[in-house]
This record gives sequence, structure tokens and C-alpha cells, in this order.
Amino acid sequence: MPQFSFIHFSLTPLTRILRATALGVGLGLACGSTAVAQVSPSEPTSVQKSYHIPAGTLSQSLNHFASEAGITLSFTPELVEGKQAQELNGSFAPYSGLQKLLQGSGLETVIKSDGSFSLKLAVPVAQLKTVKVTAAAESDTSYSYATKTASIVRGAESLKEIPQSVTVVTRKLIEDQNLTMMSDALAKAPGIVATTDGMGNPEFRSRGFVIDNYQVDSLGTSYTSTYRPDFDLAIYDRVEILRGADGLFSAAGEPGGTINLARKRPTDYLSSSVSLAYGSWDNARIEGDIGGAIAFDGKLRGRVVGVWQDREFFYRPADEQKQVIYGILEFDLTDSTTISGGASDQKVEGVTWMKGLPTFDDSSQLGLPRKVALNLDWATRDTTVKETFLTIDHEFNDNWSAKLSGMKQRYDFDYIQLSLQGPVDKATGLFGELGAFSEDDGNHSEGVDLSITGRFQAWGYLHKLVAGIDSRSSHGKEMRNNFEVDFPNGEVGIDDFPGLELPAPTVGGYNHGWPAWGAEQKGGYARLNLQVSDSAHVILGGRYANYRDYSSYELFDGAGNLIASEKNGWREDGIFTPYAAFTYDLTPAWTTYVSFTEVYKPQNSFAGPAEDPTKLDPITGRNYELGAKGSVLDGALNLSVALYSIERDGEAIQDMRYGEGSNFWLPLGEIVSEGVDLEVSGELAPGWEIFAGYTYNRNENEQSDVVYSELTPKHIFKLWSDYTLPGDLSQWTFGGGVTAKSEHANSGTYWVMTDAGWTQPPFEIKQGGYAVWDARVNYQMSDSWNLSLNLNNIFDENYYATLGRPSDGNWYGTPRNATITLRGQF
Repeated sequence: MPQFSFIHFSLTPLTRILRATALGVGLGLACGSTAVAQVSPSEPTSVQKSYHIPAGTLSQSLNHFASEAGITLSFTPELVEGKQAQELNGSFAPYSGLQKLLQGSGLETVIKSDGSFSLKLAVPVAQLKTVKVTAAAESDTSYSYATKTASIVRGAESLKEIPQSVTVVTRKLIEDQNLTMMSDALAKAPGIVATTDGMGNPEFRSRGFVIDNYQVDSLGTSYTSTYRPDFDLAIYDRVEILRGADGLFSAAGEPGGTINLARKRPTDYLSSSVSLAYGSWDNARIEGDIGGAIAFDGKLRGRVVGVWQDREFFYRPADEQKQVIYGILEFDLTDSTTISGGASDQKVEGVTWMKGLPTFDDSSQLGLPRKVALNLDWATRDTTVKETFLTIDHEFNDNWSAKLSGMKQRYDFDYIQLSLQGPVDKATGLFGELGAFSEDDGNHSEGVDLSITGRFQAWGYLHKLVAGIDSRSSHGKEMRNNFEVDFPNGEVGIDDFPGLELPAPTVGGYNHGWPAWGAEQKGGYARLNLQVSDSAHVILGGRYANYRDYSSYELFDGAGNLIASEKNGWREDGIFTPYAAFTYDLTPAWTTYVSFTEVYKPQNSFAGPAEDPTKLDPITGRNYELGAKGSVLDGALNLSVALYSIERDGEAIQDMRYGEGSNFWLPLGEIVSEGVDLEVSGELAPGWEIFAGYTYNRNENEQSDVVYSELTPKHIFKLWSDYTLPGDLSQWTFGGGVTAKSEHANSGTYWVMTDAGWTQPPFEIKQGGYAVWDARVNYQMSDSWNLSLNLNNIFDENYYATLGRPSDGNWYGTPRNATITLRGQF
């Protein structure tokens, strides 16, 4: 495969630079400053909310309203030129609010098929060139590549005012690139490394660390079991990713980042869509989506989304059948209080290959055709994800609001799998270990959050506050069944695939497993944004939390009788993680920032040295970031750059005084991750949109002078761009993009059975740099219907998307494929 070389540069001094910057900011603040505050828009929503917009030009009032309502509004400058709008006071839905502003102007509101709004004269006139006014909201208004806000930090917040790197994969990006799963969206997001773990589940890394903090509508959830679901994107408006440690709302865990899935919400007008898609390997998919006002003059709104999918994979045998249903209701109890709730159910079943490929005993890849799976047609997996949620929003006045959110998730996971593990003997082609396993697993999580958001004036300035309390818990199980497979010849080799046939296994009672394990986190948080000058803000905050986890293990004999059990538990209270940042507005469109937060991660699953085998202390550390965010082309194009440094102390490393495979550990690891993030999103010119990012990362364990996360390439570049032809050809849109990564590897030790018993030899598996190109063409058949063709990996690049171990976990990237989609919006 072709090798891609990248410029190499070192960021070793970055930590010192960021520390010095933070110190300089602190000294500057100590000297004091004077300020006059600027009012930021209130939190936007798609439902009724209160507005206070003073009388002024119609253009200014419409811009103000669109920003606060979080809608996409298009109009011609000529339409509003010289017109005035009266003062707008009261509670309005987007459509009724626009109509109120337009009274006496001779204009009227038009609801477009994609859910956006436009204006027109009451008497038709020739169509003129349009100007877009876009403001992202908490509903599906993200129908562009650029968005101005994100809700990952509790409520909609301007991206420019969040002093950390945040990426939003909008609904338009999801549809244009034909992204159907959360893992698809993360694979296209700047700076994210999307892989498959050793059990066939999606895994994501950012800045060298695994992302293990998840949110749904800003409410934290977690997965303590081995298995993490991959969510279907049909029920979500957008995917938000915060890169780096989140010391306020997630706190404990890896500092790689946080993923927030923003659900689709009801609109206040009738809107529906349907899509029918068919792609390579018999991938058939149907989506339906309908929502709008139901009763009580639009105070009761609802939305329902459904998915049916039946597909095979590029490797065989493997197939999947999926059904998804999602429903949500919103009701305005009063002009200031809205309650919303709903449920979703995602069921996936089929013949599933979970383990991936092994390597030869010299760590070289097997070189099997990509269509070959080390699998049999009785190896099945059934997964179900059920979710219920409830939210109450209340606005006390124009400045203060409160929100109570609750969610329950239930993830059940049962499977039967063939296990042919490596390494494969290079001389004979035989697998190192033959077996199979069956498990009954699951993960149940609950979360509750109560927060208050507001702004207040003090000392002549306007300030903002977010504070709240939350509780989240996650409980899992992993029970392995007795299992027998008849291997007639007592050996299996790679030459037996494809075509290997084995009788279906007999599954008995439990063999061993963890009937209960989990974690709980309860805490409070606060963030105060103080405006200290015309251009400067100081942000101070922190999280105070208590942590608990537990596990139980059981061992059964061949008859299914319990013969041994063990229970473990751990807790730590009063953990405080501080957060601080400073932002400075260079211009109304550009802001610079520096931020700091601490890192905390329990590692009680590791025993200390033999002379003191207590649980290891938690990992602690620091996250520094220095950056700039802004927009050009009248706000149509967003740009951002960030330098970061993450330090972690006390990482568990194996106590080699007791040899390889020791179960004793020392808290001596010192992990440093440094790098650069660059991102651009939005409209380069009318009809030409772009979403791109470049990241550089250097990470290592300074105690051992080895790379900490070799799976993270030093260089990653991702690009997607779409262009709609002008004039009479405007029904045609062409798009394309690339994902390019520099060389990377995976190394370490792994367990293998030899004639001398269990040993733990070293390994190193490498992947050279590569680039995968995609393309798209779309034809707008009418105002409601469009037909698109997506081509992925158009040059059929042969590469490994995931590097595992010699035993298993190596996965090919998807070969060239195509999908044609017919989509209607009404």
C-alpha cells in the first residue's frame, strides 16, 4: 500500500509555554481591570420561549430573533431594506415570533422543506440572491456545515465562548456523507481515531487517550462493562465532541474527550421525511421521521423516528438486521415551563464476527482476502438498547432558567462466538488456540441532572453562571457459559477459510463471570463567567464529587454449581477538580483563550507492589489548552486552532521485579500528550461548504521513554467538501473528501499458551500511512425529493483500520463501496 510521509516537528516545550501563559494570565488578573459588559444571547430552543427584542431595523430584529430562537433564516437584503420592526415582548414559537416581527412590513414567513425559514413578499416578485442567517439550536437546525453553538457544556453555548476544542458533526454532514452510526460520525470528526476493540465494539481516541465520557442531550452516562453500544444516528440531530479533559461535567475518566449525542426534538410545524437507501453487500435501509404540533394550539408537540435495516458485510459469513423506534413529546405547561419525555428502542441481531484477525507468530499480518471472516453461521449476537428520558425546562425570567433531566438506559448483549486465536504458526498456518465462548452480558445506566443557568449584573458588569448537581450510575454483568465445540481433526488453519464447517455448539449453564459490577458518581459543579473588560472574561469553576465502584466474581463447576465467589468494592469521597480559563476578544469575530483543568481517574483494579498490595491511588494530572476561535466571510466560515498539553501522574506500570505477567503494579507512569488541533467548517462561497481538520499529536510515557498510545497517528487530516453548481445547474451538487493518517502501530505483550505453559511475549504490529478518498453526487429532483450517490474508498485502499494483537483484534478497513439514497422532505 502507498506510504504517506508527513512533516515531523517536536512540541516538547509546549507544556512550558502553556504553563507560562497560564501564569501570565494569572498575574494579569491579579493587577485588576475595568470593564463594560456585552450581553450574550439567551439559550436558544426550538419551543416557545420568552423574547425581549427592542424596536429597530427589521434586519437587526430578524438577526436577533434567529440567534435567540436557534433557527436558520434566509432572506434577501432588498426585502428588508428600510423597514422597521416593533418591539417584541412575550413567549413565542419560531414561526409565530417571525410573523409578529413582520407585521406591517408586507412580508410573510415561509417554512422550507428542510425545516429552515425564509421570507417573501405577500405579492410574488422575482427571486433575488439570498443571504443566510444561521444560529444553531438544541433541535435539528444544524442543516449546514457550520454551527454557532453546542450544548455539550450544559445548555446551548456559543462555540466561540467555550475555551476548549469542540467539533459539531451537523445533520447536514451526517446526511451528505451518509453516516448512519455514531462510529461513522466519529470516524469523520477531526482529531478522532475510531477503531474496533477486541470484542467488536467501537472505541474512540483523542489526543492519545480513550474517550470514555458520553452524554445524551448533555446528560452524562457511562459504560462500565466491556461492551459499548454503537447508536444509530437517525434519532439524533448532531454529534458534539469536546477534545481534552472535561473537568466540570465528566471529571473522572480518561482525558481524551467527551461525546454528546443531541436528540431530534419536535418542531412547532408539521414536518416529515423519508429515505430509502441501497448499497454494496445488500445493504438496504429505510428511515422515516415525522413531527409537529399535535394539540392545544401548538403547545403539545411530538416526533417519531423509525429505522429498518438489513445488511451483509464485506466479509462473510456476517449479516445484521436492525429496527429502531424513537418517540418524543413536548408540552408547554405554561409560557415559561416545558416538559418533554420520550423513549427509544434499538434492536440489532445477526451473524456477527467479533474477534477480528490474528497475525503470524512474527507479528506480520496474515494477508487473507478482505472478504474472509474467521467465522461460522451459528456465531450470532443479539443486542438491545432501550432508553427512556424526561426533561423539565423552566424560565424564571429573561435571565435565569432551570433544567431537570433524567435518563435510563438498558443495554443487553448476548452472543455465541467462535474463537480461533493466534498467533498463527507461519510455517504450518495453524491457529495457536481453538475455542468458542458464549456470554450473557449487559449494561444498565441511570443519570439525573439539576442545573440552573443565568446571567446577572454586578460591579457594573454582566456575568454568567451555570451550577448544578448530578448523579450517574452504571451497572454491568458479564457471565460466560459452558460451551463445547467439536473440532474433528483437533486443529484448524487459515487454509480452512473460507469453507470451514463445524457443528453447532451445545451451550450449558454458567462457567464463570461477573454477575454484577458497576460505578456510581454523585457531585456538584459550578462555572462562573466573569466579564472583566470590554474584551476579557475570566472563567472559574470546579466539580466536587464522590465516587464508588464494585464488582463480584463467581466460578462454577461443570455441573453449574457455584464453587467460588469474590466481591470487591472501592469508594473515594470529596474529590475536587478545578477549572479555570481566560478569554480575550480580539475582534467581534475572533477570540483567544487559555484553559486549565485537572485530571482524575481511579485505578483500584490494580494491586500495588507485593510488599504493600493495596489498591493503587488514582491517576491525577493536568490539562492545558491555548487557542483561538473565530469566523470570516461574515460569519459563514468557522476557524479554530489549539495547542494542548496533557500530563498524567501515577499511571500503573507492571512491577517487573516479579517478571513478565506480574499481577503487581507500581504507580510510576508519567504520561505526556502534546499537540495541535486545526479545524475549519462552514461556507467558503455561496453553495460551497467545507468541513476539515488537521491534528498533530506526540505522546509518551516519560518514565519508560516509549510511546503511550501508538494507535494514535502523529498526523491526521480529514476533509469533506460539497459544492452546488450555480444557475440553471443548481439542482446538481458534487462532494468529496479524504481521511489521511500517518504511520502508526500497536505493541506490548500478550498471553499465549506454549508447551512450557502460559507466557507473555512482546509484539509490534505496524500500519503504514494511508489515505482513503470518498465522493458524492446529489440531484435535487424537486423541492421535496433528492437522489444521491455516495462512493466510499473510491481507490479501494487496502489497509487495517484497527491494529490488535497477535491473538486477535486486527480489522481491515472497508473496501470500495457505494450507496444510492432517495430522500424526501415534506
